[in-house]
Amino acid sequence: MANSNVNAIHRDPDGVMWFGTRGGGVSRYDGKGFVNFTQKDGLANNFVFTIYRDLDGVIWFGTCSPSGGGGVSRYDEKGFANFTPKDGLADNQVYAIHQDPDGVMWFGTPRGICRYDGKEFLNFTTKDGLVDNDVCAIHRDPDGVIWFGTWGGVSRYDGKEFLNFTTKDGLADNNVLTIHQDPDGVMWFGTFGGGVSRYDGKQFLNFAAKDGLTRCAIRAIHRDPDGMMWFGTWEGAFRYDGKQFLNFTPKDGLPDNFVLAIHRDPDGVMWFGTERGVSRYDGKQFSNFTTKDGLAGNFVHAIHRSPDGVLWLGTFGGGGVSLYDGISWTSIDTRDGLPGNSVLSILQDSDGYLWFGTDEGITRYRRNTSPPSVRIVSVTADQTYRNLDAVPAFTSGTRITIEYDAIDFKTIPEKRQYRCRIKEIDSDWRRPMKATSFDYTFDKPGAYTFMVQAIDRDLNYSEPAAVSLTIQPDPKLVSMQAELNYLRREAGEKYHFENIIGRSAAIRQVRALMEKAIDSGLIVLITGETGTGKELVAKAIHHNSPRKNHPLLELNCGAAPKELISSTLFGHRKGAFTGAHEDRIGLFEAASGGTLLLDEIGDMPLDTQIHLLRVLEERKLQRLGEHISLDVDVRIIAMTNRDLMKEAAAGRFREDLYYRLSVFPIHIPPLRERHEDIPLLAKHLMEKACNEQKKKVDGFAPEVMDLLIGHLWPGNVRELKNSIDLAVALAEEGKQVQTYHFPPQITQGESLIQEILSERIGLPAAMERFQRRLIENALRECNRNHTQAAKMLGLQRSNFIRLMRRLGID
Repeated sequence: MANSNVNAIHRDPDGVMWFGTRGGGVSRYDGKGFVNFTQKDGLANNFVFTIYRDLDGVIWFGTCSPSGGGGVSRYDEKGFANFTPKDGLADNQVYAIHQDPDGVMWFGTPRGICRYDGKEFLNFTTKDGLVDNDVCAIHRDPDGVIWFGTWGGVSRYDGKEFLNFTTKDGLADNNVLTIHQDPDGVMWFGTFGGGVSRYDGKQFLNFAAKDGLTRCAIRAIHRDPDGMMWFGTWEGAFRYDGKQFLNFTPKDGLPDNFVLAIHRDPDGVMWFGTERGVSRYDGKQFSNFTTKDGLAGNFVHAIHRSPDGVLWLGTFGGGGVSLYDGISWTSIDTRDGLPGNSVLSILQDSDGYLWFGTDEGITRYRRNTSPPSVRIVSVTADQTYRNLDAVPAFTSGTRITIEYDAIDFKTIPEKRQYRCRIKEIDSDWRRPMKATSFDYTFDKPGAYTFMVQAIDRDLNYSEPAAVSLTIQPDPKLVSMQAELNYLRREAGEKYHFENIIGRSAAIRQVRALMEKAIDSGLIVLITGETGTGKELVAKAIHHNSPRKNHPLLELNCGAAPKELISSTLFGHRKGAFTGAHEDRIGLFEAASGGTLLLDEIGDMPLDTQIHLLRVLEERKLQRLGEHISLDVDVRIIAMTNRDLMKEAAAGRFREDLYYRLSVFPIHIPPLRERHEDIPLLAKHLMEKACNEQKKKVDGFAPEVMDLLIGHLWPGNVRELKNSIDLAVALAEEGKQVQTYHFPPQITQGESLIQEILSERIGLPAAMERFQRRLIENALRECNRNHTQAAKMLGLQRSNFIRLMRRLGID
């Protein structure tokens, strides 16, 4: 016994006696012998005054030292049981774990094999016939034979003797890292330097670089239900269909080439443990998780899925074990009782215990299933309210902070997590976080319920704690809403269809398509040259649609910083990237119920295009740094002056996104293709300019309209508007607008006509001079770009070049 001065005695349900002593720590007596625990074992102090066992079977020791210090110690005998060489284990480092049908555990270490029957360890080494002591892999076949992969070859053990296989027998390489047996009974051995060996019981068939596989470090092997063989290597993941190998690398989305573990979940999703995180592959694309997402460490050495669907990931280099249930990430490390934080192997036995092979020994762990508790501590707005039944109503626009904490003794405070939800706003729980407070500004009046759950280290979720909140209208906002309604009505008048000016067949077709687009609710893609009025058409569709009383937001993909477009559209969580100092919603959320205009969509970065395509297809989004999906109710109107099909062919735009956007295409023709609309447009723009400039003019001089109709208008309606704005500004009050009031690039065409008429030259010469001037003007405006100049003049580039040569233009 630790000490004869006993302060406390406790008997547990198993009949084990516990003695708290004065200076000697705790003594445990099972009827056969004493086991003592002191400060060296983690006890807070050796002076133990009280002992208590809670409902979960956890034993608590109250300590106190005469000289100060001490505290409460918690001992979870069912949680962790650690085994090291002191207990008979051959070595602290455990590379492989296996349980046979008799419940016997087998461990592969650098110093041989360890067999543990629940009472004692029995070790096997080369002295017993093992081919090499450094054991990396263990597998038991249906006949009860156990296979060991070592750094000296493969050993086969039938319970009596070892039979060894090396390169002399046809094995690709003697350094065997992993073993897998397929449903046909064929054995597969992954080696360090020779690729993969396939053994059918008679002979070896080897696959390496010459066959399409690598020869370097085959660390993991898996066969899926479709018969595909998967290999984790130093050069990425390989899939083998029986005929050829397909390689997946970071170019395909893997976070790293070094693949150490492979697992397939019941949904058919493949998981790969790499040196830079874990990767999820759904057959189409990779989703990667790292320490930024909550993974304990990026070097993922082992993957196991427990029957309840939780993934257990062993990390190497200090992270311990990560747990992931598809919602939350938690971890277990030395602070919780793990002997070492480098976890090399994981197995769950038939009794439900999890075994972790670490660099400091083996651990047997029983996952606790008792959920924690959570309570809401206070609500703060103008002041702090701790009596939740006395929380008053707040005015809309008030920022409210809700504080809460967990009652959870088995999870250290820095690992406790919480997830929150505002029932009337959030369709699902928000992403789990470690913060013990939640801030939100309630803009809309109404009754709300805030809910919070605590999550412990074993991924048990507490029952929700809730508080009711009442938000009433802010009198200031009521008057602002009236003003907003007025502005919406004014915007509706501004973007009325009557403002789409023109009588040409082309513009009538545009108006007809707009009418149908309004009520369809479909995604609209508006194309056309710069200045044709794409934005006017887009806003007219919104302001005349059922969504007109909801937000209209716009993002110019060409003007916004490329690195911020994704977060601007989809929002982000605090810490999602450098500079993300707070949670922020994106335009998709801000425009809920309304319309989102994506201008210059052809300039959107390819990585953002992938996210946009997913949102359009699933009608759900995830903020950057978050894995919770939010419903999306936004109409998309995209605009571009580019040929997106050509952009897709050049690899600058996703073809699948183009087809998703062009559900309802509307093309705005350039002004040069509808000269008959110029008189109406010019009159409308002149009246608008007069109103804006508070000026009166007596219309256009007769020759002005000929000037305007004769110009090509490479800048389209925008150029026409700017030219008329200038002309009205230069014209005299109450008098007509003259040709000389227009910019030189407009009037040069008119002076050329007068020049040709005054010289009375023949038609061929006049045509040649006019063609030369048109081409020179086009080249000047397009900075000598032949392709753009030809497009401006409506010519094929080849014809344009031939015409230049005929006219002697360089």
